[in-house]
Amino acid sequence: MKINKQIQGYISEMFNTDQESRQLAVGKSKQLENYLVYAIDMGNNQRIHRIIDTFGYPTKKNVGTKSLEKFWLSVQHQDFDLVLQEQCLKKCGFAPKQKALLTDRILVNQGKPQIYGTQFYRHSDGKLVTRPIKNFELVEKLRKGVGLESLKSIEKKMNARDKMQKIKWDNGR
Repeated sequence: MKINKQIQGYISEMFNTDQESRQLAVGKSKQLENYLVYAIDMGNNQRIHRIIDTFGYPTKKNVGTKSLEKFWLSVQHQDFDLVLQEQCLKKCGFAPKQKALLTDRILVNQGKPQIYGTQFYRHSDGKLVTRPIKNFELVEKLRKGVGLESLKSIEKKMNARDKMQKIKWDNGR
C-alpha cells in the first residue's frame, strides 16, 4: 500500500495543534490549561473521526511510522472517547510501547487497574506516583517486553522534570 500524503498532512496538523496547545498551557492557570487543551482535544476528536471515516484507520503502511506515532498521540489524548481509543488500539497497528501506553490509559479511564504502570497522578505530597497496577509483581517484566524503561527509573525522571518545570514557572518564565 502506498503512503497517503494527504492523511500525513492532516495528522501533522492535528499533532502540531495538540502539542502547541499543551506547551501554551504549561505553567498557566489550571482553568486556562484545562479549557485550552480540552477545546483542542475536542476539535482533534472530530478530525480523527473524519480521517477514519474517509480513509480508514491509519496504519504504518498507509501513513508511515512517524505519522502513525503522531496519530497515536492524538488518540492517546481522547480520554472522553474510549470507544475511539479502543478501536484505534485494535485497528491502527501501533508499536508495542504505544499500545501499552494506550491500554493503560483506557483501563484507568474505565476505573480499572493498569497493566504496564504508565499512568500517573499527583499524590497529596506533590509527587507523581503510578495509578493502581493490576499485577505489581509482573509490571517490570511487562514493561521491558514492550520497550518501556523500569517503573522506578521513569518515576524518578518524571518527578525531576516536574520539579524543574515548577522552578521555571515560579521564576516567572
